[in-house]
Amino acid sequence: MKITNIIFNVTMVVLILIISILLLCFRMNDKASIFGYRAYVIDSESMTPEIKLNALVIVKTNNLKIKNGDIIAFRSPAMGNAVVIHRISDITESGIITKGDAVSEVDQYSVHPNEVIGLCVNVNNSISNYIGKVRTVPGFILLLLLPLIGIIIVVNAIVMMISLNKKKKTKKKS
Repeated sequence: MKITNIIFNVTMVVLILIISILLLCFRMNDKASIFGYRAYVIDSESMTPEIKLNALVIVKTNNLKIKNGDIIAFRSPAMGNAVVIHRISDITESGIITKGDAVSEVDQYSVHPNEVIGLCVNVNNSISNYIGKVRTVPGFILLLLLPLIGIIIVVNAIVMMISLNKKKKTKKKS
């Protein structure tokens, strides 16, 4: 009985961790920071082809050493303090000049250093289609909740089969 409880508990902990990480990435983008890194989901195509719509981007938020050509996340007062992820085009005395890769002109505003959130250190374009679907309510239910419920049901069935098998063995012995 102990092994079945351990299997069930470990599965539950893993599922809770997966759900927590996904919720941090999809629902609390700018507030969640894990070990100095933040995850963002891209909401526009301004950085294509380097960063696709719905791509998962990991941003380092501490010990930043930025230079021309780097991709940074920053707060844009011109866009209602929204988080923008663009490439540095130039660093001047008046601020950081940025530009989306898919746009021919630089952004009309310069970024003040205190508006910089962090440096883009990883881009995952391969899961952008999945993330795009999961960010909708039907997609969230179909692609995340139903498989998790299925996993829970399968684990419970395995745990019950193991415990029934042990009970049969103990009855045969007595």
